[in-house]
Amino acid sequence: MRRRRFLGRGGPVVDEFQARIPSADADLCFHAYFRVELDIVGVDALERVRIGARIRRDVLRAAAEAGRAFALAERGVAEAELTCLLLDHDLFDHPRVRDFTAEVRLVGADGEAPCRAGGGAVEEFLHGLAPAQRSAVLEDLAALMRRLDRPDLAERLVRPWSGREGPRGD
Repeated sequence: MRRRRFLGRGGPVVDEFQARIPSADADLCFHAYFRVELDIVGVDALERVRIGARIRRDVLRAAAEAGRAFALAERGVAEAELTCLLLDHDLFDHPRVRDFTAEVRLVGADGEAPCRAGGGAVEEFLHGLAPAQRSAVLEDLAALMRRLDRPDLAERLVRPWSGREGPRGD
């Protein structure tokens, strides 16, 4: 018996996903939330999944490349530019995609996170110091961050060296 493949009439396929997008700030990323809606016509369910997966991959690649032009402080501008980029980009050009929409939401200040583990300039500097010097420098840097109203960054700096996690790279 031969199985018949059902070619659907189409309809919206909604894909919501998230990723870290590199920023212009060294080693820091935006947390990006994407919503892509595609109207895919004339293919079976398996091909709809393939088309959706290819477009998701292309969205992530285009956003990652474009995100490097913006600092975390430019979150609003970056969000608008990335959305415009996706709406104007040819990555949705597929003979079976009749229509599409794309939205990007970026989380900046409280959502910033390292893109790569370790290797930051501050960590390299701290590794090169004697333990007594390291403690004094850490205290000074943390105090400066707290004065600049960034206790979250002060905690993130001090935590790996406090013995709770152990220093990175040692």
